[in-house]
Amino acid sequence: MPWEIVRTGLVDSTQRVAREYAETGRGTGMVIVAEAQSDGRGRRGRRWDSAPGGLYLTAVLKPGSRSGLLPLLAGVAVAEAVRDLTGLKAELKWPNDVLIDGKKVAGVLVESGWSGGEVKFVLLGIGVNLTNPIPGDLMEATTLSKEVGEEIDKEELLYGLLRQLGCHLSRLESAPDEVLSSWRRLSSTMGGPVEIAVGPEEVVRGMAVDVDGDGALLVDVGSSIRRVFSGEVG
Repeated sequence: MPWEIVRTGLVDSTQRVAREYAETGRGTGMVIVAEAQSDGRGRRGRRWDSAPGGLYLTAVLKPGSRSGLLPLLAGVAVAEAVRDLTGLKAELKWPNDVLIDGKKVAGVLVESGWSGGEVKFVLLGIGVNLTNPIPGDLMEATTLSKEVGEEIDKEELLYGLLRQLGCHLSRLESAPDEVLSSWRRLSSTMGGPVEIAVGPEEVVRGMAVDVDGDGALLVDVGSSIRRVFSGEVG
């Protein structure tokens, strides 16, 4: 994948900047990398704290028939890049949180750009905690530098991550099962009990048994297998 890296200082959101490029029709392969974000966003409308010191980027991608697997693919790419660079045992919590010893160190946000009823582009946002301060109320989060005990080279992680993304994207359409196999291998969710908040008043409880070709988590709820496409795993 030929990446074109565009570096910025403080922006409100790399997703917004990337969308502006993508809407011109010339943004495919562009990667917006910001020093910090004033309005960084995570999944389900949550704020992603984006103080200086972290890696914050959005890549503009072409849509494809397997775009539903992009959140899983991106999680795999981040986890493998972290493992390669630090030796830490990075794991994945469905659908795309990257964990170190159960603490979140990175997350993924995938959004689509529509026009005339068709998806014209996909925005893949990634945030990784490196040396950035973590708000005191986020007890479940950590940084790579804290876990390693020394400062992590942001540039080395960026290029390692883009190499992993390019490798997995090249297989997404032709060999999606390889992407799913990689996710299963790195998953901390598979084979264990889960509670997934899928709505304000609905929680799915059971055993996580697999992920399917659409990226849905398959949960054995006792009487049947429930396909869960989105939600928050407790």
